[in-house]
Amino acid sequence: MRKLFSLIAIFMAVNLFAVPFIIPELQTKLDSMDTSIATNLASATTAAALNDATSDGLNTSRTARATWDFATDGGAVSAIGLGVTLPAKSIIEHAYFYTVTQVTAGGSSTGALSCEDANNLYSAASQTETAAGTITEGVADGTTTNFVSNIANACELTWTIASVQASAGKINFFVKYTVAE
Repeated sequence: MRKLFSLIAIFMAVNLFAVPFIIPELQTKLDSMDTSIATNLASATTAAALNDATSDGLNTSRTARATWDFATDGGAVSAIGLGVTLPAKSIIEHAYFYTVTQVTAGGSSTGALSCEDANNLYSAASQTETAAGTITEGVADGTTTNFVSNIANACELTWTIASVQASAGKINFFVKYTVAE
């Protein structure tokens, strides 16, 4: 233990004398390295930094997440754009949703999830019976026979409320997709 304290004391004494002579040069280099590292890390975490989804090589499937929340989106009988757009030529492999807060309405309110074509991700069904914490499978359930592959143009995920206006609820939608070309 005594040797460790001696080594620390020697290191501190040497660095006390050396630091004033090298700080300006090292500080400049460290600052530029910090900026470079931060910039590289930030760009590496953006979707644009992922491999080009249409080129050969290692690519990743992507998952879009969109939320319908009565508190911010309302519950009128209408088509509600969720602000998430899938790219053109997407092949939708899997669509499901997680009910965060049970949907309530003055009757049986139905909902459908779509991208380009009505009901293509989740067919209109009653949402008022789906309890919070429930995961509900969509049309595209992960099997190739149920892939949705006719997405010609970029399209926004849309939640359509039909029949009865919703008065509360929150749902997180997840859509796993790849880009064909």
